[in-house]
Amino acid sequence: MTILELLKGKKVKVMTDAKVEVELIIDEVTEYRFTNTVQITPDTPENDWWGTTESHTKVTYTVKFTNGYEKIYSSINDIKII
Repeated sequence: MTILELLKGKKVKVMTDAKVEVELIIDEVTEYRFTNTVQITPDTPENDWWGTTESHTKVTYTVKFTNGYEKIYSSINDIKII
């Protein structure tokens, strides 16, 4: 069992657009990873066609609640369980 599976069925307080805090039950948590690679130096014969690259990975968590509402969190620590 993963940490994401353990969150299912837990209660969370979520602030709505109307600035009202409501209590929702987690139905599912999905992790998404986005990787962006940027080439720093070009591929040339001098560097054996292997230029320098830099990669950045961003992880987000989409939480689906039992009422159909979805919220995206940038960190699993942002999901505050009651």
